[in-house]
This record gives sequence, structure tokens and C-alpha cells, in this order.
Amino acid sequence: MIKTVFFSFVTLLISTLFTVGCVSSQPTPISQKTNAELIQLLETFEHKYEEASEYPFYEIVSELEKRGASASEAAPVLARMIAFDGSTSVTASHPLIAMEAAAKPAIPYLLGNLNNPREDVRRYSIFVLGTIGEPARCSTPYIAPLLWDEDPYVRSATSGAITEITSIMLVESELYKLDPSIPGSVPADGEDFKISQMARDWWLETGQYSDWPNENCELQE
Repeated sequence: MIKTVFFSFVTLLISTLFTVGCVSSQPTPISQKTNAELIQLLETFEHKYEEASEYPFYEIVSELEKRGASASEAAPVLARMIAFDGSTSVTASHPLIAMEAAAKPAIPYLLGNLNNPREDVRRYSIFVLGTIGEPARCSTPYIAPLLWDEDPYVRSATSGAITEITSIMLVESELYKLDPSIPGSVPADGEDFKISQMARDWWLETGQYSDWPNENCELQE
């Protein structure tokens, strides 16, 4: 009888320890992570999208997107990630678009993406600048040359972005304005430059002679 009770106790103890061990090995729900912790997780991916952490890249980005403006401290690292290896990197723009004007700490890093050889990196970076709006006024002289970009989607994104930044209607139809609900999605500018022509004319006649601020475009020490 004593042996049976002892055996039952040992079995229960082992089972309990195993259960506790399994529970403790489960990662903390990502929704309970602080912004700083999510930033640390993003930084582990460096320039690759291998499983560098216990949380998938898309899961981290989606959580930051849900937090919107309250996650603005993640803006710089997200802006840099748009240019990372692999086309999926542009999904890092989604939380920035959700942040709207609060994403302004990302501006210097977005400008650094403008010379990237990948059109999607240029297009998504410009799109984000447009959704930041007025705080991104300093970026106007940097993105205006892309009204002549060889890629028709980049030209359209630039026209829409300058429209949002300056509050001047520089596209002939509301259909050509940026739609934050569809990140990076813009119609192609045709060979007749129908979408970009108005913005081009404005830049050549007025914009390039305007006094644009430097605030928000400079890296903070």
C-alpha cells in the first residue's frame, strides 16, 4: 500500500514538473511585449528573414501596425528594414503608414532608401513619406527628382506623396491620391506621364524655387 502511494506521488510529481516545463517554454504572447522588446526582436533579423527569433517577422510587424502611433519609437528601424534583402522587406512600411505623422523619426532613413536600385524600396519609402504628411515637407526636394524616375509606379507614388505633403492637389484625379489602406499601391504612370505631369510642372515652375525646411530630415544625435 505504501509503495503504491509512493509510486503514485512520484508519478504525479514528474507529470507536474513536465507540465510546468512545457508551460514555461511557451513564448510570451507578442501583444505583451513592450515596444523596446519588439525593436530588439526586429534587430535580430539584420538583413535576412531567417527565423532569427522565436517570433516570425510578420508577427512582429503586424503587432507594431496594430499599435500605430504609440509605436513610433520603432519608426527608424522599420524604415531601414524596407531596404533589407528580399521583396518581403517592404512590409516593414505597414506599421509606418499606420503611424501617420508620428512616423516622422523615420524620415532620414526613408530618404536614405531613395537611391535603392529596387523600385519597390523607392516606392514604399516615398509612400510612407506621403502618409507622414506635412512633417515630411523637408523631404520634398529629395523626392521631387523621382517624378522623372524610370519606374512608372515610383513616379505615381511621388506625385501622390508631394500632394499629401504640400496639401496642393498635384494629381488630376482623387483616384491617383495615396490610399493608406492599401500600402504601396498606386496606378502606373503611363508613357504620356498623365499622373506625374502636373507635379512635374509645379516643381519646375514653383517647387524648386521654394524655401524648404531641414527640420525632421536630419539624423538626430
